Amino acid sequence: MYKGKCLQRSCKIIVMILLLQMLCYVARAQSPNYTFNRKPPPNLPQVLTLYSAIKYTLAQNPNILLSEETARAAYGFYQSLSGQFDPTANALLSHDHEAIPLTESEIEGNGDIRSNLITDTSIVDVNITKEFRNGVMLTPNARLVRIDTNINRALLIPASNRGEVNFTVFVPFLRGSDPGAPELAAKYDHEAEVYTVYFTVSQNVFDATAAYWQYLGAVKRVKVFTDAVKRAKEFADNVQKLIDGKELPRAEILLPLARVAERTAQLINAEQEVISTRRDLAILMGITYLHAAELPLPVAQFPKINNPLIDRYQDLNFYIPYAMQHRQDIWSELMRAKGRYALVIGTHTDLPPQLNFELRTGYDGLRENGNPPAGFVDRKQGPNVFGELTYQYPIGNNTSLGNYMNASAEYNSSLITLRDLRRTIKLEVAVATNDIKRAALELVQSYKSVEYYQQSVKNENKKLQLGAATVLDVIQVDEQLVGALLINVDENINYATSLARIRFEVGSLVKHDNYGHSVVDMLNLQ
Repeated sequence: MYKGKCLQRSCKIIVMILLLQMLCYVARAQSPNYTFNRKPPPNLPQVLTLYSAIKYTLAQNPNILLSEETARAAYGFYQSLSGQFDPTANALLSHDHEAIPLTESEIEGNGDIRSNLITDTSIVDVNITKEFRNGVMLTPNARLVRIDTNINRALLIPASNRGEVNFTVFVPFLRGSDPGAPELAAKYDHEAEVYTVYFTVSQNVFDATAAYWQYLGAVKRVKVFTDAVKRAKEFADNVQKLIDGKELPRAEILLPLARVAERTAQLINAEQEVISTRRDLAILMGITYLHAAELPLPVAQFPKINNPLIDRYQDLNFYIPYAMQHRQDIWSELMRAKGRYALVIGTHTDLPPQLNFELRTGYDGLRENGNPPAGFVDRKQGPNVFGELTYQYPIGNNTSLGNYMNASAEYNSSLITLRDLRRTIKLEVAVATNDIKRAALELVQSYKSVEYYQQSVKNENKKLQLGAATVLDVIQVDEQLVGALLINVDENINYATSLARIRFEVGSLVKHDNYGHSVVDMLNLQ
């Protein structure tokens, strides 16, 4: 009968503990879950526009993916440090069955009822501990102890149920340490990594844009040399006709034929350059070598000169402060500096002595029969009060001083890095502003040069027909035309790249929102 009641009570206690565990599991399940809005990689573009190249870069670029994983790891570290401030529920259930043989005098003292003492002690202890970021710790506690013996049962003495409820407060008055400093530093470090993701996206979008224009430029160079080979062959045919008509000596054909061979070799080299620039773009887009050869040719055209846009970017009084507010790498370094400063404050609190105060209050209850929980409510006595004040003075305190000096040096280093970054960005914005204006002026002159050389080639061919020019004159002018066309391709690349660079330098190339990235003003990039 007695064993059945003990088993029943034990089962009730076990059920209570399981319910408590389920509540803790639900609380953990409701904690914030840090995820990325990562979309599946798009299909390989069938038409390679600048937009499709950047879209694929955002989805597949390994530098961006690695940076996102670094930010994820930083969040995990921050979350692990935050865990020390989560409430912790503890439960204890124990039962002690102890049989002790009695001495002759003890047997005689209890009237020969029992020759041994069998004690059954059941304990249930439940508490919740909560530490706050200022070092204060709260611990409510409930403890129930039931004691029964075979002698008491023989003498019809009821078992004792003792209940105890306490509430403990721990206060570090001098805060000998700052438990929240590492968590705060980790929080800023995570935010720094998030801004690093944003900057990595901007950097690789710019690199992909520049690589796209290089790819397009390589295709344009192939067109230049294809046309040059065609003109060289047509010129060789015309020279041969003049030789057949006895208007030129037969030796004049050698130079045009040599020109055809030279232009053909240059065309082959230009086609190889297309393969190289396509590889560079494929690397930034995260495309495997198996699919790099399938990357189509670019279909965009170089952007036209936009004088109002160029004039707007000359306002350094606006764009330098704008860059200071929008460059993601500045915000990244700023968050790192804040994290280092949090550690400086945290380690500084270790320097003074420690003065801690602990207060515990509660009451005790007792019931000598009935269900164990009645021990909490019957015959209550209290409140019981316990207070403790502890003082600790570190002599020398070299460990704390060393930690403080190390944290201060890292904070000062981060400030130096931040100042130097701001200085460098201001210079880069000024250079990019000048570059876009210079690139536009050079491009205008390049178009004029191409136009004049094209007309000169036509004129030299007419003069050759009239006998007023030599074969060498025509070849030299055609050489200058090819050079002007190649320079025009380079100037188009420079101008198109400078448009993207100025946006990158002022921090307006990419707009970010919770790891969603979109390139702004895309039409002006094409």
